[in-house]
Amino acid sequence: MYDAIKNKDYKSIDLKVNIKEPKISTEAVKSVNTLLAEFSTKFSTKDSNRVTNVVLSAKATSDVLLMPGEEFSYNNLTGKRTTSNGYKDAPVIINGKLEQDVGGGVCQVSSTLFNSVLYSGLDVTSRRNHSLKSSYVSIGRDAMVSDGGSDFRFKNPYSHPVYIKNTVSNGVITSKIYGNTSDKKNISIKVEPYTTEGLDAAKTYIEYKDSNGKVIRTQYISNSVYKN
Repeated sequence: MYDAIKNKDYKSIDLKVNIKEPKISTEAVKSVNTLLAEFSTKFSTKDSNRVTNVVLSAKATSDVLLMPGEEFSYNNLTGKRTTSNGYKDAPVIINGKLEQDVGGGVCQVSSTLFNSVLYSGLDVTSRRNHSLKSSYVSIGRDAMVSDGGSDFRFKNPYSHPVYIKNTVSNGVITSKIYGNTSDKKNISIKVEPYTTEGLDAAKTYIEYKDSNGKVIRTQYISNSVYKN
């Protein structure tokens, strides 16, 4: 090759080119052009450890572009809630009791996101309720996560990507989900409280409405039972 350059002996060279298409195209990102849904919850800023856990988990599950058909896993994004990962001891519900444990507060973020997911019409694939009722959302609207296997997961059913953005500021967690205008739905959350064997319980549904606010379809989401 050096001699050919030195002697100016130029010839055509056949090169094999492997073209690798990007997983996410510019056109796909451009299709994210509107807010599909948002939901906020409030928390006390007095417990600095809990605030740390909230901020860490909110950041870990934010700025996610979920492509059509892809599934979001809360636990995969946060990783294990351990001290080595920056999480701290704070109040957490364990077996129906409020105790101190690493990662207390992360469930408020998953519950906030859960409600935003419902309002956006994404498909919930895995969700469990707490054993006790939560103070930051009403019954049937919480999403418990744990390192032991309880995960909050959902899929993007649309033909366009969706973008998840969480923010934490002044004791408020806000989860926003952006997508394409053609995928924006008119949705309300319906919760039917009831009692079973003396325990408070609730069935959760989402209601799809037309432009006039008339319910055109009701979708069952989950059943929740809480200890008193």
